Amino acid sequence: MTTCPYCQVELGIGYPYNFCQKCYKQVRCRECTEFLEKDSPVCLYCGAITKIVATNVVVMNRISLKERTKGNDYSREVVAEFSNDAAAAAASNLATLFGQKPPAPNYRTPPSPPELQTPPSPALSDSLGPDSKVVDSQTSEEANRPTVVLGNAGSSITEPEKAISRLFAVQEDKLVATTSNFNGAHAKETELRFMLLYIYAHELLLQRPAERNLMREVMQKRSIWDETNTRNYFRLLKKEFIYGDDNSLRLNHDGHMKAQQVLDAVLNPSEENRALFDVRPRKPRKRKSQSSAQNDTKS
Repeated sequence: MTTCPYCQVELGIGYPYNFCQKCYKQVRCRECTEFLEKDSPVCLYCGAITKIVATNVVVMNRISLKERTKGNDYSREVVAEFSNDAAAAAASNLATLFGQKPPAPNYRTPPSPPELQTPPSPALSDSLGPDSKVVDSQTSEEANRPTVVLGNAGSSITEPEKAISRLFAVQEDKLVATTSNFNGAHAKETELRFMLLYIYAHELLLQRPAERNLMREVMQKRSIWDETNTRNYFRLLKKEFIYGDDNSLRLNHDGHMKAQQVLDAVLNPSEENRALFDVRPRKPRKRKSQSSAQNDTKS
C-alpha cells in the first residue's frame, strides 16, 4: 500500500492525484505520474523537476480608510495589508498590554480534493471462499453474472476497484473482460474506451503494467478488435494518455483522469457521454459493382 512520505497517510491503489489529500505536498510526478521520493528535487523515473506546493496558504487582509473634504482640499488615504499571522501577533500584543489572554486563532484550512464517486455496489458474496471478492455486475448484459476479483483474505477493496470490477475480472493471474458493451456512440469509440480501461484495470486489479498482446487477445475474444483500424486507434491513445513500450503500458496523469471519466460514462450511460473522444466513426468501404470492376480490368 502506497503512503505519503510526509504524513504517512495511505494513498491507496490507483491514487488519482499528484498531491496528498492531507498535507497537500506533491507525491507524484506531473509528467509521468510516478510516485516521488521525499524532498526529491527531480523525478527519479523521467528526470522532470518537481515543484513542491507550500502547505500553508497565506491570506492577506486589506484595510482601507479614505477621508475627503471639499474645503481647503483635505484628503487622507490609509491602506494596510497584513497576514493572519501578523493579525494574531498584533492581537496577542494588545491583549498582553491590556492584561487579557489572547484568543487562539481559528484559521480556515483549504478543502480536501473530492474523492472519486462511484455508484454503490451490492453486498459481497462469500460463496466463492475466503480468498475471493465478488462485485455483482449491474449492466443489462451482465445483470445476473458476478465479477470475480481475486485478492488476499482481509484486504480492503477501494471504490475505483469496485467500479472497474464490473467490467473486468482476474482469472489465473490474467485480466479478462466480463462484457462487450462499453456504451460507445460507435465502434471506434468503443475500442478506444476498452483499451484505456483495460490498462486502468491492470493497474488497479493486478497492480502492474499491461501488455499489448494480451490486450489484443481479450479484445478478439470479445469481438472488439479490428485488424485494420485498432492499431491506429491505439497510436492515438498513446500520444496523449499512455507511456511505456508494448510490454509495459501505463497511464499518465491525463490518462488516469480520462479513464475515470470513461468509466463513469460506461457505468452511467447517457446521450451526453456516449462520445468522449474527439474522433469520427469510420465509414464503411464502398464495394465496386461487378460491371465497374470489369471496366477497370479492360482499361
